[in-house]
Amino acid sequence: MSDSKGPVAGAMVVLLPESGNESEATSTDPGGHYSLRHLRPGKYRLVAGGDEAMTMNRSALDEYEDLVATVELHAGDKIIQDLKQIPAGKL
Repeated sequence: MSDSKGPVAGAMVVLLPESGNESEATSTDPGGHYSLRHLRPGKYRLVAGGDEAMTMNRSALDEYEDLVATVELHAGDKIIQDLKQIPAGKL
């Protein structure tokens, strides 16, 4: 993940399943990279910024649909997805 100044370190990245309440979260490393492992196949929304509270306010993400990536995972998939960060304090 990067912005106009370069890699963004320490940004929260949250993966939200299309159905169900479980979510996965991690933060970016100094190079702006992140990794989420051992995920079940399915459709997800992937978002960066804010904090884990966004998992409890999914409807707020609709305002930032252009910053939310929709991904579909299949068994054995490895997906690389660049993200733009939702501005702090907006969720």
